[in-house]
Amino acid sequence: MERVFSAPDLRLARATGVRSQACPNEWRRRHYHSSANMAAASGTDGVDFPEELRCPVCLDVFSEPLFLPCCHNLCRECVRGLIESRGGTAYGVHMFPCPECRYDVVVRSVDSLQRNLVLQQMVERCKQGRLAAQSSGAHARGPDAPTCQDHADEALELKMFCDPCERPVCYKCMAYDHKNHTLLQLEDAWSRRKDAFTRNIEILRTKTESVENFVEKLRTISERVETNASQRKHMVTEGCDALISVIQQRKNALLDEISREEDERRESLDQQMTSCTQELDKVKEVLDTAQELLEKGAPAKCLQTAKTLKDRVKGQAMDHLSLYPVTSEHLTPLDFDVSQYIDTLIRLDFQRGSPEPEVVEEESQRQSLAQRLPGFFKRKSRKGVGLQFELDSKTAHKYIRISNNNCTMSYDPDSLPTRRTFDTPNRFSKHSIAVGDVSFSSGIHYWEVDVSRSIFYRVGVASDKFPRDQALGENETSWCVDRYLHEYSALHAGVVIQLSLPPVQNRVGVLLNYTGGTLSFYNPMKKEHIYTFHAKFEEPVRPAFDVGKGEVTVYTGLALPTYVCKGS
Repeated sequence: MERVFSAPDLRLARATGVRSQACPNEWRRRHYHSSANMAAASGTDGVDFPEELRCPVCLDVFSEPLFLPCCHNLCRECVRGLIESRGGTAYGVHMFPCPECRYDVVVRSVDSLQRNLVLQQMVERCKQGRLAAQSSGAHARGPDAPTCQDHADEALELKMFCDPCERPVCYKCMAYDHKNHTLLQLEDAWSRRKDAFTRNIEILRTKTESVENFVEKLRTISERVETNASQRKHMVTEGCDALISVIQQRKNALLDEISREEDERRESLDQQMTSCTQELDKVKEVLDTAQELLEKGAPAKCLQTAKTLKDRVKGQAMDHLSLYPVTSEHLTPLDFDVSQYIDTLIRLDFQRGSPEPEVVEEESQRQSLAQRLPGFFKRKSRKGVGLQFELDSKTAHKYIRISNNNCTMSYDPDSLPTRRTFDTPNRFSKHSIAVGDVSFSSGIHYWEVDVSRSIFYRVGVASDKFPRDQALGENETSWCVDRYLHEYSALHAGVVIQLSLPPVQNRVGVLLNYTGGTLSFYNPMKKEHIYTFHAKFEEPVRPAFDVGKGEVTVYTGLALPTYVCKGS
C-alpha cells in the first residue's frame, strides 16, 4: 500500500533534500552532516562499534538515546533537530517521520520521550572497553597477549569472560553477541575454574603415566619375545639336529647292512662261478680232444684211445655240479615305507595353539555333526579338531572292495563272488563311488585322500539326495575335483573347469567350511592350493569318492595344516 505524506512532510522533504521514500538514509546524511562532523571531531565517530549502537540520523553511537513510539531509538539532539526542522502545530505537538520505518511520530517535546537506559548502558560499556583497548595498546599487552578470535583482524584484547558460553570476549563481543549474557572478570572466572583445570591436569598426568608404564611394559614384552624366540630357535635347532642325527645313524646302519649282505651274496656267487668255470674248462678240453679224434683220427688210433677217452668223458660229466644259484638276486625284505613318517613330519608343526580359522570343539564332535543312517555304530572321535570317519560299505558300488579298517576302497570285480554284497537303496549302481559314514551340517572339517594308485578319480562331497545312478559333479548336489590321466578339472552341476596342475598328485587335501560356504582342495605334499568352490550348502553333505578302476585311501582325524589355515 502506497504511503501518503502530509503537506508539512512534503515541505520537510523538499527542505531537507529527500526525493522519495526509497532513500531516507540519504536525507538523514545530508540533513545532519554537520552533526556527524562534530561527532567525528569528538572521537566518537562510531568506528569499531556495532551497527545496532549507531543512531540512524547522525550515524554515530547513541548519545542519550530516546525511545520513539514506533520502538526505534534516536539521539536526544537528533530528535530535537527533527522537531525544530518541522516546526510546531496549532495544538502544541510536533510530528515527524521516523527515519527507520517512516512512521509518523507525534510528540509534545523532547522531554516527553522516555530515555532508553539499557541502550545507553551498552553504549557506555562499549566506550569503556574501546578506551581501555586504546590506552593499553599492543605494546602494553605484550607479544603473547591473547586476542579475540572473532575479531582477529582488529587484534582486540580479551576483557571479560562469558559464563554461559565459557569463553573470553572483547568489548565488541560484550556489546553484540553476548550482550544479555552473564559476564565475569577474567581473574574471577579463572579462580573459579582453576581447581577443575588442575584436576584435569592431574587426571591427564595420571593417564600419561599409565600409558608410559604400558609402553614400558610393551617394550619389556618385546624384549622377552626376542629372548624367547632365540631360545625357541635354539631348541628347534637342537631338536632337528638330533632328529637328523638319528636319521643319519639309521641311514648309515641300513646302508652298512645292505652292503654286508651284498658282499656276502656276491662272494658266494663268485665262488660258485669260479667252481663252475674250472669244471667248464676241463670239460671243454675233453670235448676238443674228442672232436679232433672224430675228425682226423684213424680207426686204429680211435679204437686204441676210445676206452681212455670214454672214461675221461664220463669223469667230466659235471653231474656233481649244482645248476642252481647259491643265493637269489633279492635281498632280505626291508620294510622301508617312510611315507607315513614323512606325512607325520609334514603335519608335525609342534604348535599347541588353536590354528585359524577357529574350529569350535563342540562343532567337531561326531555326535553334533553326524546325521547317521539307522544301524550305524556310534564312535567317539579322537582328540583334536579333525573328525574321524570311515567309508560306508553300504553305499559302495558292488565292484568296490572296502578294506584297511574301512579307509581304503579299490575297484575289484573279481572279488565279488567272495563278498556278501546286497543291493540297497543307498548303493551306487553305475559308478565306482562310495561316501563317508558321516554327514556335515556345520563347522570346518579337513581330511586327505591318497590317490597315488589311481589315474582316474573324483574326490569331493555330496548330499544325501545325490542320485545313486549319476556321477560326482554332474548334478546340483555334488562338488568334486577330477583326474583323468594327466588332466585335472573341477566339476559341479555338469560345469567343467579345467585346472592346470602337475601331472602327478599323490594326495588331495579337502577342507570343508560348511558354515562359510566353501569347499577347498589342496596338494599336501607341496602345500599348494588347487581349487575352491563357493556354495551355499542347504543340506548336509558327506565325503564322496569315485575310484574309477584304481584305489584310494582316506585319512581322517587330521589337524588343519598351517598352510591351509593361512590360505583359507
